[in-house]
Amino acid sequence: MKFLRNYLQELFGIGVVEEGNYVFISRFPVRLFEKELRVLYQSSRVYKAFERTFSLWGMGTIKVHKFFLPELVYILSQLPPRKHYANAVNQILEDTWMRNVNKDFPSKINSSRLSDFTYQLKGYQHEFLNLYDLKKQQYSLKGYLLAFEQGLGKTFTSLALMHSLNKDAIIIVAPKSTIRTVWQNEIDKIFKQKQNTWVIGDSIQQRPRFFIVNYESIDKLTLVSKYLVRANNVGIIVDECHNFRNANAKRVENLLVIAKHTKCEDILLMSGTPVKALGTEMIPMLQLIDSFFDSESQDIFGKAFGLSKPVALDILKNRLGLMMHRKMKSEVLSLPEKSYHDVQIQIPDGDKYTVDVVKEKVMIMFDERKEHYKSKYGKYENDFNECIEYLKSKLGNNDQFLEYLNVIDALKLREYNKQNNKKAAQEYGPEFIKRVQRANQYEREVLRPMLPSDLKKKFDGSKAVIKYVHLKIMGEIIGGYLSKLRSEMFQDMITHSPICEIVNNSIKKTVCFTTYVDVVRHANKYLKDNCHLNSAPVFGETSGNIKEILNDFKTNEDLNPLVATIQTLSTGVTVVEANTIIFLNKPWRHSDKLQAEDRVHRIGQDTPVDVFTFILDTGEKQNLSTRMEEIVSWSQEMFEGIVGKDEVEKRQVMFNLLRR
Repeated sequence: MKFLRNYLQELFGIGVVEEGNYVFISRFPVRLFEKELRVLYQSSRVYKAFERTFSLWGMGTIKVHKFFLPELVYILSQLPPRKHYANAVNQILEDTWMRNVNKDFPSKINSSRLSDFTYQLKGYQHEFLNLYDLKKQQYSLKGYLLAFEQGLGKTFTSLALMHSLNKDAIIIVAPKSTIRTVWQNEIDKIFKQKQNTWVIGDSIQQRPRFFIVNYESIDKLTLVSKYLVRANNVGIIVDECHNFRNANAKRVENLLVIAKHTKCEDILLMSGTPVKALGTEMIPMLQLIDSFFDSESQDIFGKAFGLSKPVALDILKNRLGLMMHRKMKSEVLSLPEKSYHDVQIQIPDGDKYTVDVVKEKVMIMFDERKEHYKSKYGKYENDFNECIEYLKSKLGNNDQFLEYLNVIDALKLREYNKQNNKKAAQEYGPEFIKRVQRANQYEREVLRPMLPSDLKKKFDGSKAVIKYVHLKIMGEIIGGYLSKLRSEMFQDMITHSPICEIVNNSIKKTVCFTTYVDVVRHANKYLKDNCHLNSAPVFGETSGNIKEILNDFKTNEDLNPLVATIQTLSTGVTVVEANTIIFLNKPWRHSDKLQAEDRVHRIGQDTPVDVFTFILDTGEKQNLSTRMEEIVSWSQEMFEGIVGKDEVEKRQVMFNLLRR
């Protein structure tokens, strides 16, 4: 039988047929492929997901969703070389949509329109424009990802692209702090002729060509929908698209609606750090720009890449390479040297910030909060039930409302079983997590607005206790106590740091970064009172004046340093008047640190850059400054013993749901 099967495969070769959203590959060595796939990916979630993706049929046939053909081609190239694998790849590249990947297509870029700018594109920016439309057509995309490293001119490049594509209307979605200081200014600066621009919040004097909104006001584009509908050719630019990494977020939903409403076929996503942690962060990008990425392929993709484990990284890298153009500063620029310095700081009573002391305090707090909610649970339950009864009187047997109640019952039963050491009523599997996400959105957008003000207060105070009290405690301790303690520690460190000497000895000016607003305020006061420096704070309350603050920093020799939150000043601005950076605390994400550094270390910098990071010194004892990650990990392990030993990513998803 085996001889006959091999003979038939040899005689007829691989057969590939594309039907609708699927590709059928016949006369394929299914069992051998399944065995080698298992060896390559072992028993990981990647293997299990792709076992479903490459549906294994009898008699040597597999069924593949069109979206996953690049993954199949890549995986076959990683397996031991075999004639049938090579034949399958060749047939896929001949008989499916992937026949286009090696073709040349005429470019839609109108290069003559580049003369409309006051500046000329650099060589690597020209390279992207030439590549953009070709790759779009080769991979049937509706857009592309521009992943220039910070400081390489993504803003100018994106505007040049849309202008050279003859766009009648260009929608720009950007962080709130940059919509005027970066985007509106750039449009005014680079075009020889004035462009009609509408920024969210402005009135419209004449038909705009550029429509600039921040993430939370995308839905407000309905205010100008008549202008967008009349446009024959709409382009969308999404700045810092890594802020759209949660597929269930309202901003993602709004962006997808606008893209569909405008029938946009040119969506430019921009980020120097497009994927920060999880492979699933790619889902919104794929939803926006990949024509084949439907609900079924999204479900499989989410299961395969819920965590970016090493076994999946190469596959993700391959997929990103099909939709992303990456360019690093080191490839195209000769920037001054950047040097790093860790500054060890000792403070009195530093032991209170050590890991052992903090762990002991967390244990005491957990027991206290647990007893608090246990003793008050009856009141919380009565408040919640009062709200539910009111909603029942309004909604009756509404299907969405009944589904919401079913989710609440499942969560309540799970909490009860966990507290009584019984088997959980419902594990936090992918389908249940989706139900919870839908329930939370329904709760937020429909149920809460229906309640009168007195019940709103009761609802807000009781719902988290009823649904997941242990996760609420976890949020209070990690998000409240530990965050506050860490902020106090960094304030203490500033008082005993050499910050005055560092600022005064800098060749140019200095920018100080922190995660905490309270640290900004403390540092600003300390610099004025003890260093006699005229510092400027930059955070939420002053973000509306960033343009004026930066202009003053550039022109006023006495204004130094800037003291800013990373969230406010780490994107979209240039501060080459400084050559010294001080991190008053180390950012959680390395990518955030690099983005902050790139405000100073970028085009226009003519002086070596020094980067200082303040670290608490408690001798051999680890502390919150050096081991915050350990504290969080330990805290989650402690709660895991109570909430249940779920997979880490599932527990984290539920924790994130709670924090919204």
